[in-house]
Amino acid sequence: MDELPKEKGPFPDRGKDSRILSDAKKAAKGAGFTLLGSGIGAALELVGQILLARFLGMGGLGLYSLGMAAVRIAEVVARLGIPLGGTRLVSIYKGTDQPRVKGVLLSSSGICLLSGCLTGLILWLSADSVAQRIFNNPEMAWVLRALAPAVPCVTLMAVSSSLLTGFHTTKFTVLSRNLIEPGVNLVLMASFLILGQGLKGVIWAFIASHIVAGICALGFMVKLFPSLTDSSVRPVYDLRRLMGNSVPILLIGVLNYVLAWTDTVMLGILSSTSAVGLYRASSRIPMILPLFLNATNSIYAPLAASLHAKGERERLAGILKTTTRWVTYATVPGFLFIIFGSTEIMSMFGKEFTKQGNTVMVVLAVGCLVNSLTGGTGMTLMMCGRQDIQLYAAVGCVALNIFLNMLLIPNFGAIGAAIATSISMCAVNVAKLFFLWKLLDLHPFSMRTLGIVAAGLGLLCLVWIMKGLVEVFGSWAFVARILVGVGGLIVFIILWGLDKQDLILWRELKLKFLGKKQIAELDSFPG
Repeated sequence: MDELPKEKGPFPDRGKDSRILSDAKKAAKGAGFTLLGSGIGAALELVGQILLARFLGMGGLGLYSLGMAAVRIAEVVARLGIPLGGTRLVSIYKGTDQPRVKGVLLSSSGICLLSGCLTGLILWLSADSVAQRIFNNPEMAWVLRALAPAVPCVTLMAVSSSLLTGFHTTKFTVLSRNLIEPGVNLVLMASFLILGQGLKGVIWAFIASHIVAGICALGFMVKLFPSLTDSSVRPVYDLRRLMGNSVPILLIGVLNYVLAWTDTVMLGILSSTSAVGLYRASSRIPMILPLFLNATNSIYAPLAASLHAKGERERLAGILKTTTRWVTYATVPGFLFIIFGSTEIMSMFGKEFTKQGNTVMVVLAVGCLVNSLTGGTGMTLMMCGRQDIQLYAAVGCVALNIFLNMLLIPNFGAIGAAIATSISMCAVNVAKLFFLWKLLDLHPFSMRTLGIVAAGLGLLCLVWIMKGLVEVFGSWAFVARILVGVGGLIVFIILWGLDKQDLILWRELKLKFLGKKQIAELDSFPG
């Protein structure tokens, strides 16, 4: 129908294969709630970033961002790759081996808490050295020391909330990670800023919010798996398999976090804290583009692991293409919105952010678009046991990113960092696509997906050609650009129509957003 040439071997007709429709329904139910929660969480975080920019200015925001870079890198080291490795094992053991599930949950949480304490201590002890020798900014020392206690809190919250998805539900992960943590953080941050506590109050809010969210995540874990507190169920620990699944992911996670924060850190080293503040503010909106990808991946990951373990390759191929198409529906309109409204969006952070911030935002949006459109490529490789490919791709991407940052930041500042990051993201995703096709004979694209991308690019060119005509609307030009570009794409999607899996997602979204009591059963679809 709307697929690219089929992979080797028979590929099922999606309109007739009820198992693939069932997979789509499961993914849609998870993605629908996750999207709602992630959207609210992203909005809360965006409001928080605007508050930081308004109250602290470029320099203060840059100082906080550099401290957060150190905390996030320390966190991913402390996690030891266990969130994804443990999730994979919970998904496999769930429903068949309660003692092993209990062993995975206890060992994962305990190991990460201990490693988080150790990593936080190392950050606290090395604060002066890092501030002076790396950033050449003694003021960074107190920020790093103040943030060090956050490392075990952030680590425990991350592993606890991730393990919850192993039970094939995203509800409690979304509640703890996307609603409770950013919600508590925003309330406390705003309170401390209004009381005049400045950056110190912002750090207190960050630590407290992760403590609250971590406790809630552990409570949700007990709710999903009551045997966790049942002394009659003796845990069976399989640390060798847990760490065997996790260590390769640890290296991948470290490299991905290094990639995510390399631009920030290198701006701090090669430029100024003001450049860091400008860059972090400009990156907030583009980083929302992968929101739907993260929402679908959170439920897709355990599904992929389960289908691969059962040898259900055809179903895996179907759900990969379906979720990628869903991501495309959400991401391409968002990308056009950023392109057409970059200046107006950056003005929310303050006038000082608009001079170069709109260019930084547009450049980063290109990289985030490519990252989103590759769908669950990287997650598929990991869930199918090819963590080594993810590792090699991440190493190459980090090396390329560091080289490009060193080359571009001295001359172009924040814009150079954005160019380096976008090129690196595009390169690593193209590499993962190649290996997914070469090694697993899978790809995430359908003709419908490519058609939406082509339509979006066409509308982008159309608005660019009509730029002079659109600008006659003056202050309403922004609205005119959005109506022509984003509105045109939405009309195109509606006219093209949705297939059966897409209708499942649409009904799930209506269930979440409009409060409908139930969605239609799969067998209500004709054909």
